[in-house]
Amino acid sequence: MLLTLLPLALAQDPTPEEPAAPATEEPAVEEPAAPATEEPAVEEPAVEEPAVEEPATEAPPEEPVPDETNTEEPAAEAAAAEAAAAEAAAAEEAAAKAADETRQAADEAARQAEEAARLAAEQAAREAAAAERESNEGGPRKLALGDSPSGYGLGVTLGIPTGIALGYRPDKRWMASGALAWDFGARSFQVHGDLNWTLVEIEDEAAPLLSFPLTAGVGAKFASRTSAGNLTPEAGVRMPLAMHVVPHEVPVDAFLEFVPVLLMFPSTTLELNAALGVRVYFD
Repeated sequence: MLLTLLPLALAQDPTPEEPAAPATEEPAVEEPAAPATEEPAVEEPAVEEPAVEEPATEAPPEEPVPDETNTEEPAAEAAAAEAAAAEAAAAEEAAAKAADETRQAADEAARQAEEAARLAAEQAAREAAAAERESNEGGPRKLALGDSPSGYGLGVTLGIPTGIALGYRPDKRWMASGALAWDFGARSFQVHGDLNWTLVEIEDEAAPLLSFPLTAGVGAKFASRTSAGNLTPEAGVRMPLAMHVVPHEVPVDAFLEFVPVLLMFPSTTLELNAALGVRVYFD
């Protein structure tokens, strides 16, 4: 500290500096250290705490981590499954269509076979009847009911005129018909004959054993009219139009006809006849 104050004093007092007295160092006196007293260590008895067992907890199951590197494979599998399902549906549809076409073809074949069998049976019956007629040419002819409406027919007609109906049907294409009848309105007895051609033969699926031929023809009429006790002859041209009901396996022909008649003698007159009739056919 003296060394510190000395410059300050010199600065305040401009007197010549006096030589500083030599510093004397006092010897350091070491105090004897007190002896360390060690206290005996007291050992406390160790207290053992009971161990508490904590319940074991199960770790939750680890969720599978989707593998983002394989996302293309499931997509490809799904596309393949959809394509397979589409192919299976198309195959099933094609199989159903083929089955339907097969069924329709079978039905058509059965219908054609049935029609062919019917026609063959009719042809066989006609051939048998013709063979029987040829075999009986040397002796008396036997009259018997036919198997179908073909051959000679005999029946009745009701209307204008009313009387006995006659017929001859060699086949389905044409027939001859006639009558011996009485016209009650005109008080005349007449005989007429017609030649008829089949215009169309109608078939109905609801009645497979029947056919409905529509015929038209031309014929002649001869009559004797009674007027005031006198008999007046008449002659004219008939133009019949008829609808028939023909069973395939019964020798019967039912008909309804409308007949315009052009009388040419003794005067020219146009009249209309209409009748309903039935004929039974014999071989």
